[in-house]
Amino acid sequence: MGLVAVAAASPVPAFELNAVLSAPRASSLVRSEAGSTLAWVENRAGHRSVQVAAAPDYAVRELYAVEGDAGEPLGKLLLSPDGDLLALVRGGGPNTFGDLANPASRPRGGTWEAVLLRTSDGAAVRFDEATPAAFSPDGERLLLDGGDGLYAVATGNAFAEDAPEPAPLLMLQGKTRGAVFSPGGDRIAFVSARRANHSLIGVLDLAEDTVTWIAPSAWQDEQPTWSPDGEAIAFLRRRPLLIGARLDITAGHPFKVMVAAADGSAVQETWSTDEPASGLPQFLYGRTLWWPRDDRLLFYSEHDGFLRLYGLQPTAGATAEALSPAACEVLGLDVAPARDRVAFAHNCGDTDRRHVAAVDLSSGRLTALTEGEGIEVGPRLLADGGLAVLAGDHRLPMAATLRLDDGSLHRLTAPPPDEFPAARLQAPKPVRMTAADGLALHGQLFLPDDHDGKRPAVIFLHGGPVRQMLLGWHDRGYYANAYGMNQYLASRGFVVLSLNYRAGIGYGRDFHLAADTGPRGASEYLDVLAARQYLAGLAQVDADRIGLWGGSYGGNLTALALARNSDLFAAGVDLHGVHDWSLPMPGEEGRYWGLTDADKPEARASSPIAHIDGWRSPVLLISGDDDRNVRFDETVDLYHRLLDRGVDAEVLVLPDEVHGFHRHDTWLKAYRETAAFLEEHLGRRGDGE
Repeated sequence: MGLVAVAAASPVPAFELNAVLSAPRASSLVRSEAGSTLAWVENRAGHRSVQVAAAPDYAVRELYAVEGDAGEPLGKLLLSPDGDLLALVRGGGPNTFGDLANPASRPRGGTWEAVLLRTSDGAAVRFDEATPAAFSPDGERLLLDGGDGLYAVATGNAFAEDAPEPAPLLMLQGKTRGAVFSPGGDRIAFVSARRANHSLIGVLDLAEDTVTWIAPSAWQDEQPTWSPDGEAIAFLRRRPLLIGARLDITAGHPFKVMVAAADGSAVQETWSTDEPASGLPQFLYGRTLWWPRDDRLLFYSEHDGFLRLYGLQPTAGATAEALSPAACEVLGLDVAPARDRVAFAHNCGDTDRRHVAAVDLSSGRLTALTEGEGIEVGPRLLADGGLAVLAGDHRLPMAATLRLDDGSLHRLTAPPPDEFPAARLQAPKPVRMTAADGLALHGQLFLPDDHDGKRPAVIFLHGGPVRQMLLGWHDRGYYANAYGMNQYLASRGFVVLSLNYRAGIGYGRDFHLAADTGPRGASEYLDVLAARQYLAGLAQVDADRIGLWGGSYGGNLTALALARNSDLFAAGVDLHGVHDWSLPMPGEEGRYWGLTDADKPEARASSPIAHIDGWRSPVLLISGDDDRNVRFDETVDLYHRLLDRGVDAEVLVLPDEVHGFHRHDTWLKAYRETAAFLEEHLGRRGDGE
């Protein structure tokens, strides 16, 4: 418990919501293998585009754009090795039932296509219902994942009027994914995820048109990674789900690092985690294995309690050498074009931000490349020795940025429009709390401009739960919007506490694998109560006017707080929250938490729906009815059950929107309703003084 010093000030007018969400945000920063071309996605208030910049001057050009606010995301960017070509995916892709996302309710449905672009002139060719997978080392082939198999496009004539259709390469049982060309371009390693509970590593010889299986076994093998000479393949091996078991994303997932001859003639276990709780990042975070030099494998692991980078000799029984500092976490590795060093983002010494460091692979020397009060992620090492990153701070959202020779950062993304209130955005204050069971918690506190007197307050609860809010604009679009919303609420007179509750990331394995979370007891609700106690102890907060808002998992916790403690929480806004953990998701019976039938009574008892008879506080429920992450019918069900009990419940249904809201207009609508609801039920600026 602590007090934050305040000073009296004259009221300052709130800025507009559309203004604080108007700045361009960069994401998906990639570079060519040659290290001289950059590309990234920008979202300017719903206008999505791809920007490119190349050495030596890195002048920025818009290469491709989606007209209007159609809610068609751009992603999966791939540059050809020389940077002459760029591939991307446009659209939201199919759900479990094969339906494409269509948040703009277009009469003839949504879009899902791969787009191949020439970076010199923006010439484009489209491939329906496909996702870019990999370019060949010479750039003459592009692999496409078509859902039913792997296809190849000859890039040399792809832009011709009579260009041939993509040619099928692999049409095997199960799903083919993770395709990567050998250094010589003559073979393709891939993962074949079988209809049973295992996956195999295969190698397609393009000249012979044959597949060789690499150490096929009754395990889940994944992330094939070629040695620099193309003679061997490293991969990860994990235990599969047994019959009757269900996927649990919150548990540990131990793994082995395997090395095999590329012809399948030999395989050896190089290293393995030594305890059952290890290996979560190998399940959650995409690529986590690299082979930059003949004598060095790199991988992420959290076997010592924090997510760290390790180096390893590619020999049996090798010892893993930590390359990043202890007691902090890393993510987002990039190998330099010369393969002599790597860069990664980390939170070492600055827990609630991200900065970039580099490691020399010969000496092991660690060098800080960025530091200070900004947030830098997604490092890309350039051929001239430079660095590109996504960088922002508490004022400016993430932008494609170059690090100059003097260590300063040069923004490539265009500046925000004039209406963007950069000077009005405050630096959130890092705060610490302790839950009733002694767990230390982190949060970010936003105070109104004129924060004298008693104010209404809200707790913001992120989703995930494997997420972490930061002391500035987030690099993920969903949480960048949430950060902007918290700034907006503070400008309207609310004290806002953004809580990083247990089960999230950034604070070590014990924190995100805390006992009894979610459907196994909702122990993270202790953290919500601790946040409420912290706010109630602040001199500028009216303890009778504390509410909550959050999305997804944060929506679940918002609803849980209102159901269990309407005496403590005056109102809440629940965006697409889970309300009954015991209900199955389509295609996944265990809610991704490994729940069995025997777990269902406890799962329901840990849910908001189990405590609905105690719910008295007003609530606004917001959800898109094409939600692919949380069942929309849970919103329908909760809303009507609350009405039946006389609770002041409102609902905002967003037709055809998905879980993460693809349209900018949807975010504005949802957030405007959120702010209006909180003001109505918690009071406006100056009320209660």
